[in-house]
Amino acid sequence: MTIYFGFTVAGDRSGLEVARTIVRVLKELGHEVLTRHLIDDNASEADRRISAQEVYHRDMAWLEENQTFIAEMSGSSFGLGFEAGYTLGSTEKRVALLFRRDLE
Repeated sequence: MTIYFGFTVAGDRSGLEVARTIVRVLKELGHEVLTRHLIDDNASEADRRISAQEVYHRDMAWLEENQTFIAEMSGSSFGLGFEAGYTLGSTEKRVALLFRRDLE
């Protein structure tokens, strides 16, 4: 299955280890995670190497390509909120939104 894993690049990344575990498990189960770069330490630097328009077009293409949207929303940012809202409102894809209960 092709999965778009949402995780903040610009927001609170304190859930990074949890996000890494989720991506690792998804890959071990044989899924393709289109956005696996989001769990890299330098994710923000990597996205700044291309224009905001290029990031938008890349991510929108991945949002169209994926079969399932899974996001760790605890440290959500505007971009992550947009991706979740777009997927929930404009598609019929499966969605799983995860969050840390202690931040509820």
